[in-house]
Amino acid sequence: MEKPFLIEIRIMGDLKEASRKLIYDIYNKFHVGGAVKHRPVPHISLFGPFRCRSINDVINTIGEVGSQYSELRYQVDGFDYFELKKKFLFLTTSVRKNVIFLKIIPSKELKDFRHSLAKKLLKITDSSNIDHDSRDTFQFHATIAMKDIDKKFDTIWEYLKNYEMKSEGVCYRITLLRTGKIMYEYDLKSKRLLTRRQALGRRPKSRRYQRHEHRKQNYRQYYKQEGQESYERSTSSLHECYRILEVNENSTAEEILKSYKRLSLLWHPDKHIDPTRKKIAEEQMKIINNAKKQLENAGKM
Repeated sequence: MEKPFLIEIRIMGDLKEASRKLIYDIYNKFHVGGAVKHRPVPHISLFGPFRCRSINDVINTIGEVGSQYSELRYQVDGFDYFELKKKFLFLTTSVRKNVIFLKIIPSKELKDFRHSLAKKLLKITDSSNIDHDSRDTFQFHATIAMKDIDKKFDTIWEYLKNYEMKSEGVCYRITLLRTGKIMYEYDLKSKRLLTRRQALGRRPKSRRYQRHEHRKQNYRQYYKQEGQESYERSTSSLHECYRILEVNENSTAEEILKSYKRLSLLWHPDKHIDPTRKKIAEEQMKIINNAKKQLENAGKM
């Protein structure tokens, strides 16, 4: 019977991007299987997989142990691998290298947290991993490749010498998964249990969102003075007009108009209900419209 639950911490920041790139590189270069159908999520497994009678007991245990910590730190120190050994009686009949992973060196806090959590969870789950009960022998790791690598192991291992994976990481959340999807997260800083929706909503924003926010920040510098003078000054030069409309000086009239329509749709005041955001959008539209007017007057459109 399938064991659907797993507890992990997720690698974040630059280390996450570097790990994800490496997973894709190995998958594409060596044509090995792995969790790349959907975007791979670099992570460090702490407990599981397992089944349980009451998931609420598991959630309460995570909160109980997690309430004693505000962050969990670790270091990444290169690569390592697992071997699958087949035995007959007391003799090893075959050895197969079946997993390549990032070697994780846990801080004392992370090691203590995992051990305390595992001791409590072993009493209320059916996990059969005997390493869970050990504080010192449990292997912290983040999997990079795990399918079809046996015959290609030597070439993959040689390829990994091109990578210098040494870094430090910090975790602020404990993630509970069910069949590979976030079910709940426990936030160590706020001591709160987050639903799937809350957990995904509070993660670092995407690059597209960050560019969007950066654009808004650029516009806000023109809002410090009120009235017509503020936005007219912001478009006093053609160079500024091109920049505001997000085109260059070599753009055609058609390209400028297309960019203007896109920005007008993006910042239209009617799209905002909140009064503060609505006011910001109105000011942005003034700047965009004035930039278009300046270019029209100069014969650029």
